[in-house]
Amino acid sequence: GGNNVLYFYNYKTQELERIHIHPENSNIQPINYRVQKILPFKENKLLIATRQKGFFTYDCQTREIKAFTPDYPRYLLFSACIASDGNIYASYYGNGVCRFDSNGQMTARYTVEKSPLNNNYVMDILEHEGKLWMGTDGGGITKMDLQTGEFSFLTHITGDKTSLPVNSITKLYKDYNDNLWVGSVRGGVFSISN
Repeated sequence: GGNNVLYFYNYKTQELERIHIHPENSNIQPINYRVQKILPFKENKLLIATRQKGFFTYDCQTREIKAFTPDYPRYLLFSACIASDGNIYASYYGNGVCRFDSNGQMTARYTVEKSPLNNNYVMDILEHEGKLWMGTDGGGITKMDLQTGEFSFLTHITGDKTSLPVNSITKLYKDYNDNLWVGSVRGGVFSISN
């Protein structure tokens, strides 16, 4: 994805094709429709998370794009995840995490002010071992148990070599062997094991 566009490689023609999320000839700011994340969704559909205009669905058979959630013009979407509980979790820079049901309705909001979340700057989200892992910019990693809703935290503790090397986490990645890798600011890339 790019600014207001999805790219597809056509194997028959060996060419790159484009589909615009919002009509190209309208007066919009394409950066607001920047594709931040593409997730497998319901049968034959993808969920497209945009920078500032909410979520869209893309039907792989009909090639139709439809709005899925309202846009949040004040919020910048950084990451999204569809968890095993069927909910969609989205992080908005400086505004914590929102939970949406499978119909696109917001059902919860997690912020420092309204939940145990320890930092509103959630840079990345993924599910690992039944927990939603949230990498934050300054608060380390917050984990939320998807069954109980309980929060726990992994942070840097000065002098403790078993703690995180830093608290500014930019990326979370789960490899094919279910190992969790973490990208950070000034701490490099490291893995987390039990």
